[in-house]
Amino acid sequence: MPDHDTYPPKHHFFRDLGLRLMIHDGHELGILPLQPAMARNDQGLPMGAIATLVDMVTGREAQRFGDPTYPITSDMDLRDLMPGRFDEIRVTATLLHRGRRSAVLDAAIFGCSDAGTRQVGTAQANFALFPPEQEFELGQIKSSNDEIEFQLPDSALSMDLPGQLGIRVLSNEQGHVEVDVEDYVKNPLGVLQGGVHAVLAEVAAELRASHDRGRTTRVSDLSIRYLAAARFGPIRAEARFVDESRSSLLRVDITDTGAEGRLVTTALVGVV
Repeated sequence: MPDHDTYPPKHHFFRDLGLRLMIHDGHELGILPLQPAMARNDQGLPMGAIATLVDMVTGREAQRFGDPTYPITSDMDLRDLMPGRFDEIRVTATLLHRGRRSAVLDAAIFGCSDAGTRQVGTAQANFALFPPEQEFELGQIKSSNDEIEFQLPDSALSMDLPGQLGIRVLSNEQGHVEVDVEDYVKNPLGVLQGGVHAVLAEVAAELRASHDRGRTTRVSDLSIRYLAAARFGPIRAEARFVDESRSSLLRVDITDTGAEGRLVTTALVGVV
């Protein structure tokens, strides 16, 4: 566990993203403000940040039913993420199945602006459910009617999300990137938060595809499988095309170099 009385600590990427969670119409709802640092020339949406929100919203929805549990994400799929100019992203979750040890949830992803709201993608997440190993207080500045706001007065992105997370590019050509496991990017269990894996996969795939095609690409689909905890670091992601035809699908393997290169996550990433 991180050495803090509450989670997340004062300096954490949940806070800098400005995430908000609440119950709306009987379902978990999450809100991600699209800050200027997230803007892209191709109007692409930040897949890794949205995956972080999907992970949180579906995990909280799974906890609302049955005996108290701690949900561990086993896999997550985000599909058909469409570009657009929006002020915020909203994600709602619906429980499909909850057993003693597992839960499956759907999520709908919406883009919201003054011009209106439209669905821009879908997602599904599977969780393994464990008894809570340790109680911790969820630190927030506002909490009423099941609403949680993580942002502090001085919380905001000062650069794009990969840079804010400390992701380093090792090779554009090979799509190799890495990040250290620090409190800023940890989950309550003290390992790399699942959304950071998604950002690593997004960055690695876009670098590899953009270098190969000679133009900017964006991620439209992400299927990520969590195999083991990323505990030590640096955590390294490497992207490759799934076949020699250089299709629109890449595989990203994420390893913990501090654990003898243990494979911790694998992802299939669709780019356009």
